[in-house]
Amino acid sequence: MSVGSEYSYMRSQEIFGAKKGDRVYIFRKARDHEAGWANTWDPNMDYAVGKEGKVISRNHGSSGILIRVDGIFDYFYPYFVLRLK
Repeated sequence: MSVGSEYSYMRSQEIFGAKKGDRVYIFRKARDHEAGWANTWDPNMDYAVGKEGKVISRNHGSSGILIRVDGIFDYFYPYFVLRLK
């Protein structure tokens, strides 16, 4: 992944505006390293698609936003699979 795409991802994630404590809806899966996201999609994250979660932490650069969904481990999701509630 290039430095430019990582910066672009981080800037877009900042513009997305999620803050600790916000509720989000996870509406789709992401491809590994999609659009500068410096992470991979764990198959267990599939269980969160279509559910609501809570932002636990958002300061992880291009790794994503840490989201807690009841009954599922906490994972780093890219901003572009989330909708703010």
